[in-house]
Amino acid sequence: MKKIIKKGAIFLMLAMGLTLASCGKKEKAVEIDKNTIFRETEITVPTKENFQVSSMAYQNGRVYYVGITYNEEDFSSNNYFCSINVDGSDLKEIEFNPGEEGSNYWIENLLVADNGNAYLFYSAYKEDYSDPDNPIYENSYNVYVIDEAGNGKAISLKDLVKDSNVNLIRYAGDNKFLMQIDSTMYLLDENMSVIKKSDMGDNYYGNTLTLKDGTFSVCYWGDNGQVISKFDLDNLAIGDAIEVPFDISSKNVLQGYGYDLFFNDNTCLYGWNVGDKEMTPLLNYVNSDVMNSYYDLFAGIDEKTYVGVYTDWDAGNYGELKIATFTKVPPEEVKDKKSLTMGCMYLDSDLKKKVIDFNKASDEYRILIQDYSSYNTEDDWEAGYKRFNSDIAAGNAPDIIVSSDMGVKNYMSKGLFLDLTDYLKNDPEIDYNDIFPNLIEAMSYDGKLYMVSRGFYISTVAGKKSVIGDRTSWTMKEMMDFEKTLPEGSELFSLNSRSSFLYSILSANATDYVDWNEGKCYFNTEEFMDLLEYVKTIPTDEELESVWSDEDFWANYDSMWRENKVILQNANIYSPYAYRQLVRVTFGEPVSFIGYPSTSGQGSSIYLENAALISAKSKYPDVAWEIVRTFMAPEEVNPEFGYRYYGSIPAFMSEFDKQCEEAMKEESHEDGDGEVIIYKDTTWVGGEEIEIDPLTQAEVDELKNFVKSVNSINQLDNDILVIIQEETEPFYQGQKTAKEVADIIQSRVSIYINEKR
Repeated sequence: MKKIIKKGAIFLMLAMGLTLASCGKKEKAVEIDKNTIFRETEITVPTKENFQVSSMAYQNGRVYYVGITYNEEDFSSNNYFCSINVDGSDLKEIEFNPGEEGSNYWIENLLVADNGNAYLFYSAYKEDYSDPDNPIYENSYNVYVIDEAGNGKAISLKDLVKDSNVNLIRYAGDNKFLMQIDSTMYLLDENMSVIKKSDMGDNYYGNTLTLKDGTFSVCYWGDNGQVISKFDLDNLAIGDAIEVPFDISSKNVLQGYGYDLFFNDNTCLYGWNVGDKEMTPLLNYVNSDVMNSYYDLFAGIDEKTYVGVYTDWDAGNYGELKIATFTKVPPEEVKDKKSLTMGCMYLDSDLKKKVIDFNKASDEYRILIQDYSSYNTEDDWEAGYKRFNSDIAAGNAPDIIVSSDMGVKNYMSKGLFLDLTDYLKNDPEIDYNDIFPNLIEAMSYDGKLYMVSRGFYISTVAGKKSVIGDRTSWTMKEMMDFEKTLPEGSELFSLNSRSSFLYSILSANATDYVDWNEGKCYFNTEEFMDLLEYVKTIPTDEELESVWSDEDFWANYDSMWRENKVILQNANIYSPYAYRQLVRVTFGEPVSFIGYPSTSGQGSSIYLENAALISAKSKYPDVAWEIVRTFMAPEEVNPEFGYRYYGSIPAFMSEFDKQCEEAMKEESHEDGDGEVIIYKDTTWVGGEEIEIDPLTQAEVDELKNFVKSVNSINQLDNDILVIIQEETEPFYQGQKTAKEVADIIQSRVSIYINEKR
């Protein structure tokens, strides 16, 4: 049976209730591999003002690239072909001008052949208005060849490409090129003459690779993830797939050096030879204190030196071209440090930067990353969660645990985590009293604070006050009774599927149904049976597919709530602007947050942003706090907005106040003379342009009261969800009653939670 796994699922929710005593073989703790440490040397390449790189190539220790400069005053532009040694020496620049008078052109690809020639594939567009009654519009696809002496010539590919799409252009070695035009694959010589062609059907290939034995291969996405297959250049045909005995769905496949292939992810570069059962870790980016791990170009200079080329987009609007060389550090020169592990599910750039900054600054300690997502496969996207569970059961909990969502209330009662209350209260740069009290409550258990988070958003259900009143909660029966009062042509929700609604309501009200502390559950209740009866009336995901493809539905979609055709919306409140969108655009009038049906009166819930916990068994809790505190420390303030997080509700009330103050201001900008121009923000709803007024003080006060009222974390044990899914299917099919199903679920979940206590 298909499982419902929420996107960005909580990697700890599978672990809720696990017995902490080891019941199996103890796994080896994460250790630093001194053979994967490299020294990074960054080179900033001198470029012209407002220069933006569009394509790159690498050949024999030299980086080739093409780019365009923009003149912001007259909007003119110039194209350049450049090359430079990987050490930053011998920069060469040639202005690219194929000599087509009156044409606009842009370079789509750059390839360098064995003969040293650079091939710049470009499209040209020409408009001729010399005869106003018969304007001429011409498109062409061409290649500009530049030899090592800098001489260039254009070769037209117009007759070959015509009005078709070029889906692939790759270098095939021996001064030959592969070009796929629509479904036809061509092999071209150095003069772009066709050597042979073949129909590839509906198959398209985005990457070509040469193995150590000279075998040509292609990498593409198949039905079960990435596939690497041999490619017969003589017949232009796909050959046998190359068996890779592990999952590479989360990795980039690169041309190997010293190995058949390189595999790359956010943490490490690996080498692999055909026939090997495992990858060989080569360059660990985090342990080498390397922030960037994805490159536009990556190549091996020799077996101890690699080069990566990328555009640093943080360096300005047009980016900054950089070359980074990586030289292997002899293992004996790698300094020994005391290690702490950080467990996470997907290592985002923000978290990676925190770890690298800490590691660079500390001479005594090093944070090692345990990214559990690396265990996931196309066949089992929960493998990382399971591995985390086994680590917990074996007593190998990471020193620091980080997750975007958390479901660990049951662990809090078992003493697994460190109480962070005193750390937070005594931190000289953190104002404990400024943190939302309800957030402290949500992150605590039995008066002890076990996690910290830099921000959060609230999952709720909203509707017009004029329709649903001032209610802040309701039961399942009350919602169903309300739905019966709706006039013909109105519906309660739009685009809710059976699976999504069931997940939303159970995760928002997990404590209504399961009490881990007491080992009790409450599924054989009228509330849950009402929920089953209601969910049965909701379309399945498959049944909603026809709605998703209905153009008439989408033509009127944005005005449905204003016209009371739809009464409620599943809403995520992550900023005052999200609230403003509801009251000004979606509903067009004041709203109430009624939440999902609940017996506790709390149908709204908190989603945490990158929450962090410290293991109670950590040898270095004070050191762990030094990095955990950075989730809330002042250096995180966003310099552009003056407060910490613009994409979520910040943990600190004073910062949320600043967000609200901005949302009450009129939109403005400075003109060329420095004068501030006030204007109205507008949008279109139902074919009508509407003005979006700032929030009023009364609306901000109402929003703040709502935010402060939500004190529970959105959480649902995945194994319990699976039990519910398995047992409700016979009810949906009419084979069992809601009472029969509720009793079965009550029995199974009761056994499950008491086994895990």
